Amino acid sequence: MYQILKEHEEIVSWRISSFFVVFAFLSFLLLENVGERLGKKEKVASREPDYYLESMVRTTTDMMGGLKNILRSQLVEHYPDDDSMELSKPHFEIYNEEAQPWHVVSESAWVSSGNEVVLLQGKVDIWKNDELGRKIYEIHTSEVRVLPGEKYAETDKPSKIIGPGSQTNSVGMRVAFAEGRVELMERVRSKYEKD
Repeated sequence: MYQILKEHEEIVSWRISSFFVVFAFLSFLLLENVGERLGKKEKVASREPDYYLESMVRTTTDMMGGLKNILRSQLVEHYPDDDSMELSKPHFEIYNEEAQPWHVVSESAWVSSGNEVVLLQGKVDIWKNDELGRKIYEIHTSEVRVLPGEKYAETDKPSKIIGPGSQTNSVGMRVAFAEGRVELMERVRSKYEKD
């Protein structure tokens, strides 16, 4: 009789233990599923812009009031989760010691918090005009990383540079706007026009 009670007690104990293991496992799955859904909702909610601007024009000057750059954009959206901005059809004018600025236009752009990094997305056109408004240098490329504070830009994408009497193609380039210098990285091929 004692043996039968002992076996019955072990079976009941095993069933209770199994029930709690299964219950714990199902609770874990439920909590994980709810947590994933909440996480997705938070991500979606956090990528909503908290404000936007249409037809924005922003001018930046140096300590002496000299013009450093002008930014125009059809639409600017600010995202509070990382303090970044997304720009639609941005047009930058970057000024240095020369009278005419460099122009940089792209399809869209992402701007980091503090405006330290700008990622120009899609097709990117860069040019400089002479005093009469004629383009003297043109650069056509895509996906450009810009460091506005350093007046520097770079890409690893194919680029076409058109200058006075020449056309050069390369893969990858670096532009130092302050010095007016363009450095070509790989597979550089140039064509020169004869007068």
